[in-house]
Amino acid sequence: MAKQIKVECKDGKVTISTSGYKGTSCKDATKVLEAALGGKAISDVATPEMHERELKQHAQNSLSQR
Repeated sequence: MAKQIKVECKDGKVTISTSGYKGTSCKDATKVLEAALGGKAISDVATPEMHERELKQHAQNSLSQR
């Protein structure tokens, strides 16, 4: 899946959403946009893609520690 960043402006609110990013890499990808738009997010909602990498990484770490 291609990585995408979508910016929507409605009723004075700006929403930045991502798709195609695994783990927390979406936060790095949107950091510049957030700074340009005021620098602070009011809310942050995790998508299933964000948890996907973390679950796989946790499983690999658990196996390598044994």
